[in-house]
Amino acid sequence: MRRSVIVGLMTLLTALALSPILVLAATITVEKDGSGDYTQVQPALDAAASGDTVLIGPGEFTELIPSYIPGYSYDVEVCAYVRVPNLTIIGAGAGQTVLGPTTYLGSRQTFSPKCMVWLNGNERIVEGITFRNCYDGMHIVRGALFVDNCEFLNNGGYGIVWAINVSGGFIRNSIFSSFGLDKVGVAIVMGGRDIIVEHCIFDNAQVNISNIQNISFIDCEMKNGRVGVQFAAGASGKLNDCKIFNFSIVAVGLHSVAAYCEINNCEISADIIAVNVGPECVVNISNSILTGGSDSVLKFSNSGPALVRNCHILKNGSIAINCWNHELLGLLTHDMTGNYWGTTDPDLVASWIWDQNDDPANFSIVNYLPMANGPVPTENSSWGSVKAMFR
Repeated sequence: MRRSVIVGLMTLLTALALSPILVLAATITVEKDGSGDYTQVQPALDAAASGDTVLIGPGEFTELIPSYIPGYSYDVEVCAYVRVPNLTIIGAGAGQTVLGPTTYLGSRQTFSPKCMVWLNGNERIVEGITFRNCYDGMHIVRGALFVDNCEFLNNGGYGIVWAINVSGGFIRNSIFSSFGLDKVGVAIVMGGRDIIVEHCIFDNAQVNISNIQNISFIDCEMKNGRVGVQFAAGASGKLNDCKIFNFSIVAVGLHSVAAYCEINNCEISADIIAVNVGPECVVNISNSILTGGSDSVLKFSNSGPALVRNCHILKNGSIAINCWNHELLGLLTHDMTGNYWGTTDPDLVASWIWDQNDDPANFSIVNYLPMANGPVPTENSSWGSVKAMFR
């Protein structure tokens, strides 16, 4: 009996010794003045184990290290390369802890340098850091990412490029600002789902969503540039309480095939088309102000049926609704009843709609009657509170 007790105790002690519960996570500090564990970021990341926290103090961390990234035939310069799957990285605050060179060094030919590279992670938390002047601010592959209170400034390719294959993650309270044409603030691809982008500002920083399910943009501002936000390759998502404006081509685009977007309580405008809906794509819009450009407010090309209710549809060109559907796809009906068009004259509104009534070869019909007799009520977006976060 005594032997059984001893064996049992030894087994228990061995199990406890091997249990991950007893492994205490470490906190590693980086301070440029030498008061922390390290004075540079990369040595601290190399010393970190999965589950640790790295605290980075104020200062500009400009060191770039040639690094191997799978898929590249050459070394890419990287400011911070994370090699453990679970890590929390917290800076002193956006504008205080800065990663990246002092001037822009990005190259479209080499996709280098990159502020942060993080492959094969599953619990990645990043807070309070500015990522600047690289080709990519963050290069993220696989797994969830949680970003809060960060800045992505003057990155010539992407602020964040994130290939996610799981459910979950968010980007919150962050600013994306770029220079030149066709720069991307956030590109999320690969096949993940259930992502939140909340309280963010995108200034001349396009948003691309491809093959992602159920992504929600909440209380965001997107402005300036050629295109605002694009859903493609079967992506689905929501735009709630967002303001998307001052784009020279399209504010919101849905591209082939079968992308889907719900839009509620948003203000959307562009110089050519406010909302452009491509083949097999579907959009549902409510309680929003839609202001079009030289082409139209809403354009549909062999899309699915749209539902637009309780909106202001305000044109700046000759057409408000420009739709086309191929005969082989059958007759398509867009439900746009109950909206305010800036007039109470139904014949005038009919003249602003291009559908089968204008061309018998066009197999699409827009139902717009009954119309609202005046401006319809919409909720107030909290733009003051959003902007106050960044003062």
